[in-house]
Amino acid sequence: MPARLKLIVAYDGASFSGWQSQRNGNGIQDHLESAIQQICSERVRVHGAGRTDAGVHALAQCAHVDLPAKRYGAERWRSALNGVLPPAIRIMQCRFVAESFHARFSAKGKIYRYRIWSGEVLPPLENGRVWHVREPLERAALAAAAPLFTGRHDFASFLYKMVRLMVGALVDLGFGKASADEIQSRLHHPRPRFSHARHVAPAAGLFLVRVRY
Repeated sequence: MPARLKLIVAYDGASFSGWQSQRNGNGIQDHLESAIQQICSERVRVHGAGRTDAGVHALAQCAHVDLPAKRYGAERWRSALNGVLPPAIRIMQCRFVAESFHARFSAKGKIYRYRIWSGEVLPPLENGRVWHVREPLERAALAAAAPLFTGRHDFASFLYKMVRLMVGALVDLGFGKASADEIQSRLHHPRPRFSHARHVAPAAGLFLVRVRY
């Protein structure tokens, strides 16, 4: 009997082409599917809660896979997968779930964290895990503008690379290159066709922290 396995996956996205399967075989999805095939000798499809771009990290991405049979317990699957996956990808938890569970469509929300290192010198252990901003930021302006994103809004102007566009807008404000009124205008009068021209924060500082169900 087929069995649905839920996976909580952590990864350092620096050396991968994002979550989604790629022609070069270097998506997180590619590596997971390859690892499962090595164990059960059958090609399967892994479904993620959402895509992360190249260079974006995850502390707890969620995915599920329909295995051809429930041959092993969940703990053994975790151990076996971690034994063949690249060190930068790890299965933190796994368990069998009902067929009604879907990693993407059952999700109620996602929690992201974006990290900025503000200072002239970047500590080496932060390399690839933060946006290094050398110039001083007006922190009071950032603190005042950040709550503008709280609540229910039409985020069409920030939809593509959403979190990175929001952070980019805040950093521009912190540099004095934009105003809180501009952010408010983009929320009240969204213009998605212009989103690509906005400042997109680097992928390295973004972490998918948790998927809510």
